[in-house]
Amino acid sequence: MRPLRATLAAVLAVLAVPAGAAAHGDPSGHYLETQSLYPAFTNQASQAVELQLRGVLDAVGAKGYPVKVAMLGSESDIPDEPWMLRTPQRYAERLGAQLEQARKLEAPLVVITPYGFGVTGRAMRGTRFGPLSREAARSLVRGLDVRPRATGDELARGAMLAVRRIAAKGGRPLPAHVPAAKVGVPTPVAPPGDGHGLWLPAAVFAAIFLGAASLYEGAARLSRRRRRMRPAADRTTALPTSTTGESR
Repeated sequence: MRPLRATLAAVLAVLAVPAGAAAHGDPSGHYLETQSLYPAFTNQASQAVELQLRGVLDAVGAKGYPVKVAMLGSESDIPDEPWMLRTPQRYAERLGAQLEQARKLEAPLVVITPYGFGVTGRAMRGTRFGPLSREAARSLVRGLDVRPRATGDELARGAMLAVRRIAAKGGRPLPAHVPAAKVGVPTPVAPPGDGHGLWLPAAVFAAIFLGAASLYEGAARLSRRRRRMRPAADRTTALPTSTTGESR
């Protein structure tokens, strides 16, 4: 029983952690740790245009320059700090710092919102590869504009222009025609920051575990009670042995 209770205590301790602590960091950052594109939850691009953008990212990645792109369609994509939608460069720098806690960026990270571009990370500058200063990062997308009410398709096309320019300045220009990707990027299925993705499975697990633990402990107590009662029952029901004979 002690190991079971210890495990139960550990589960309860995990569930007691606030959702914000368990789901630390920016949702787009967790997504971009394994993907090259964060396609946003709101103001999404059409599937055809999104596949074109993914094709461009795959092509530059195949050249050894794994550029990453985060598209933010509206404030709903960053509910914790919605004001950062208007400051894409600051958001890019924060997102890049988060990504580099897990692994160093091997190419620029591009953020695009209806308010412009942000770039950070590492890049080829002539024959040198290294971290981008803020000025150098801005120079990579200087002259590229985004409408304040840009659609998802317009954001994706703007991202393609930025990736192509970054690839060319990094010595890895892309051909005029790049085939679209055949497999789309999995789109987030819930608004970032709500914590439901973590708490719902945890709550189900906790309910099952607690129910199983209660049944196990009840059965164990019943078994111990039966073992204690059995010797007493045997003593009270046993008949005394005696020798009888016929009277003559």
